[in-house]
Amino acid sequence: MNAIELLKADHKVVDGYFQQTEATEEDSEKKALFEKINTHLTVHAHIEEKIFYPRLLEEGDEELQDIVKEGLEEHRQVKMFLREIAALADESEKLDPKLKVLIEDTRHHVMEEEGEMSKWCKSSSTLRHSRNSVQRWSPKKCPLQNPVRPADSREQVSRTW
Repeated sequence: MNAIELLKADHKVVDGYFQQTEATEEDSEKKALFEKINTHLTVHAHIEEKIFYPRLLEEGDEELQDIVKEGLEEHRQVKMFLREIAALADESEKLDPKLKVLIEDTRHHVMEEEGEMSKWCKSSSTLRHSRNSVQRWSPKKCPLQNPVRPADSREQVSRTW
């Protein structure tokens, strides 16, 4: 599996969790699904920031670099929501609105990645064939299986993304 295929597969997994979250009314079930979302987004963003985005910044034109920089800002926003949601009490009235914004922001981010970034990446043999990097950071082997927690310091959380 190359880098593009891995990212798209992760997008589908996370969107499946989003759909389950949107379909349930139970806060306890939403929190359980959030734990899965949190873990997947943490690992996924790390792969993007350590493997995918640096190559795009090095090899991409100015327009692509701008899209990548916007993606990095979107990651910062997602991290903020992950921390805030993880810190909520089990039956907080803020759970639903925060999950909704997290889902909307993440879907917007995915749309951009699978649109503009993906078009460019398909023409980049370096990214298309970066199997070794992807295997090194595959979710099963990734040291970042621990999701963002509210007690984590800002510095520590920033390093995991």
